[in-house]
Amino acid sequence: MKKVPDVFWCVFLFSLLIYILTCARHLSWEHDGADGGDLAICAYTLGIPHPTGYPLYCLLGWLFVHIVPIGEVAFRLNLFSALFAALGAAFSALAVMHASDLIWPDADDRLKHFWIPIIAGFSIAFSYSYWSQALIVEVYALNAFFLALITYFAVLFIKSESELAKERIFFWTAFATGLGFTNHMSTLYPFFASLIMYGVYGWVPRWKTFIKGVALFILPLLLYLYLPIRSSMNPLMDWGDPENMSGFLWVLLGKQFKRLIFSSLFPQILYRIYNQINPIKQLGWMGLAASLFGIGYMLWTMNRKNRPFYIFLSSVAVLNFIHIANYLVIDPLSFMLPAFMILGIFASIGAGFILVYASEYNKRVKDDKKSPLGSLAIKVSVLTCFLIPSLMFVLHYYTVDVSKDAKAYDYAVRSFSNAVEGSVICEAYYGRSLSLLYYHHVEGMGKDKNITPIYFEHTMFPWGKKNFRQHYPQYAITPDDNMGDADEISRDFILRNYDKVPAIYFGYEFEAPDGYEWKAIDDLFQVIRINDKGNPASHL
Repeated sequence: MKKVPDVFWCVFLFSLLIYILTCARHLSWEHDGADGGDLAICAYTLGIPHPTGYPLYCLLGWLFVHIVPIGEVAFRLNLFSALFAALGAAFSALAVMHASDLIWPDADDRLKHFWIPIIAGFSIAFSYSYWSQALIVEVYALNAFFLALITYFAVLFIKSESELAKERIFFWTAFATGLGFTNHMSTLYPFFASLIMYGVYGWVPRWKTFIKGVALFILPLLLYLYLPIRSSMNPLMDWGDPENMSGFLWVLLGKQFKRLIFSSLFPQILYRIYNQINPIKQLGWMGLAASLFGIGYMLWTMNRKNRPFYIFLSSVAVLNFIHIANYLVIDPLSFMLPAFMILGIFASIGAGFILVYASEYNKRVKDDKKSPLGSLAIKVSVLTCFLIPSLMFVLHYYTVDVSKDAKAYDYAVRSFSNAVEGSVICEAYYGRSLSLLYYHHVEGMGKDKNITPIYFEHTMFPWGKKNFRQHYPQYAITPDDNMGDADEISRDFILRNYDKVPAIYFGYEFEAPDGYEWKAIDDLFQVIRINDKGNPASHL
């Protein structure tokens, strides 16, 4: 059995340590973490999160939180993100280690197999968005791991000389790609990049090999059966009701977000590139300069051996960029992780050129024949190149650190403390509402007071009203499944349930029904019938 290279362990262990030190101890809204409550509930209770359902995340997350009894469930899932982000950085380093043999076949092995790949691993690990997604409850760290793994397989495929070895790696790539799809659909980027790479390489699998590869790709996709099977058991979170075909397709294809694709005008695209998809924020000036230098070096030195690898990297980045530049999401930096990872690899290629050139210069002047690291030129070049990830670390540490963040936790504590016993807290804002649901159903907040938190955005959909009636039969909701305005549904809910509960709170103000008004109580707004103003705390 081959020994795992030292560079893998260096990148993995150091990155994991830093991620653990800086990750959130509670649920966090930072770094576009509004999905955290949804994903944490679903990972703990095996529910159905927002499209596209993320079955692999739910199943692996459920396993992880039940075997790692540390802190609250959200903290365990933050550690889950940290683990896979560290693995992603380590596999990226391995990919560059093997790619270095294609790019600099005659260079010193210590440079190719340690210094250059460790710069790649840390340049990715400490880039802004990558680091930030390693610290919160989100699916992107696991997604980054699959991209790194597929990139690693791509390099092994190119390096392999025997047809048997290529077929074996093709099988592993097919399986890893299919498994990646069950976590996030952006696995499309390395999927198409791999196909393009095979075409550039000129490799066409035999029919038997192709059929086996397709089977291995499809096999993990069966995890999507989790959606209808679990939905049929009516879990608390049951986005889209995918137990039927229309609901299944609504979740799987992300139809809720289809309106956002190619919805940007050209000026909006330019603004997003400048203001949101900002590579300087990711890598710093020095990292970006090294990436651009690496891209230039790629174009300058491209040959038959390294061309497929360069094409793979470029395809991932270009596909990712074109998609997200035209996808009007509120968290584009998270979606751009694949392209940012590729920029980190190109930064290591730019640094690699400096290291290899310094090593060759050292040999020419015969400064130190025994060790290329003994010369002043090599020492200066290593220190200079190591500044790339080091500066990223310094620039981003205090920006990404969420170890003391407790905004979501404090909001839940205040809300359940201020609400009277037996009351209802309604919320339509995604992040706040799902935080209340998480802290109530997973961590038990408010259960001693029999408080019921309700997420009202779900009730805008027919499946959401069905889910509401199943889980809250004690409350009435409009029988009109076509009523889709959240404020209208909320007013209807007040009129139907005001006399059934001691108090109804909302996390936001809207136009109250006739005869009612709002009373602000810290973060909440209690709806008060004007005739009950003398006893606003409880009208029963």
